[in-house]
Amino acid sequence: MLWHGDPGESVPAGNVWLYERCREVEAAPDDRLDLWARDHYKSTIITYGGVIQEIIRDPEITVGIFSHIRPASKKFMRQIKQTFEDHDYLKALYHDVLWDKPRQDAPKWSEDEGIVVRRRGTPKESNVEAWSLR
Repeated sequence: MLWHGDPGESVPAGNVWLYERCREVEAAPDDRLDLWARDHYKSTIITYGGVIQEIIRDPEITVGIFSHIRPASKKFMRQIKQTFEDHDYLKALYHDVLWDKPRQDAPKWSEDEGIVVRRRGTPKESNVEAWSLR
């Protein structure tokens, strides 16, 4: 059985090391510098899954995804955006956070402006935005 990480990439289910990293990141997501070897799914676990989990836990959170070039950071935001659009089970479980039809209902829902879930406050920042260091 496989689960998907980055677009076009598959991860073996039952991988104990990956499971332990997921629990580690979940238990203490902040105040860390995560130095993992390439192809050890750090981006999948932290930038994709971790951001989704943080938004569901706290819809008031704002997350900036940074990369050396903006298209690289947009790739991760696109993956999060598509999950929030297409994952009906997740939308049903967290209907108080996720829009049923985000393209129509969300105040912002684009790769350029960011995405906004249901939230009480009205900060100028989106929940997720993609930026570059240049």
